Amino acid sequence: MKAYLAIIFALVLSLALAVSAAAAPILFYFDTLPNGSVEKGGAVQGKDDLTFSIVSGGTMFGKFKVGAEYGIGKIKETGGDKDASLWSIKGGYRLLDLRATKLDGIVATIVIDTERGAEKTKLDSIHVGVDFTQYFSEQLFLAASVVYAVDGSYDYGPGKDDDTPVSLYRFKLHYLLNENWGAVLGYTKLNYEFDFTVPVIGKANADVSLGGWHLGVLYLFR
Repeated sequence: MKAYLAIIFALVLSLALAVSAAAAPILFYFDTLPNGSVEKGGAVQGKDDLTFSIVSGGTMFGKFKVGAEYGIGKIKETGGDKDASLWSIKGGYRLLDLRATKLDGIVATIVIDTERGAEKTKLDSIHVGVDFTQYFSEQLFLAASVVYAVDGSYDYGPGKDDDTPVSLYRFKLHYLLNENWGAVLGYTKLNYEFDFTVPVIGKANADVSLGGWHLGVLYLFR
């Protein structure tokens, strides 16, 4: 918990220091995913419950955007709970800037670690994609992200796959309650696939999909 609070503080501080140079407001989010899932297919079959809490923030500098997020959670497996953590940073450039419609090209890194005792895994990937924002009114707007990995790896302990396809889809529906506070309803799905070696049998393949619906609040620092 201390490490989590320290990272939250560092994220908030780093973005707050940028406010004097940022022409656009800074958005801070706190999202909770109370009832997500981890679905496994291929050579590994199963479905596990997932819970996550994520703090994130971002802003624009002219046509450039920056953002970061960090989260912790648990995966409830039959063999016992796994601790999970996620961090991501991204940078982007505005490609389309209409009054109600925005489109940004982005580059992002996503790292997900899981741990249960001596059992550890690490998903590490660099992505390219787009952020899309559509305003329906001054209070209501939709933000969506689609990214695909150009370089992904998955370390599952006994071995490592250095050519792991990874994709992420996310949307968030925002409603501003006043000038600073807003409510958020979102959905996130992250997919990846990896090869591994099974004793006697040899090479096998598994695909994993994790995510779900999440609720959150945002604070707009103007």
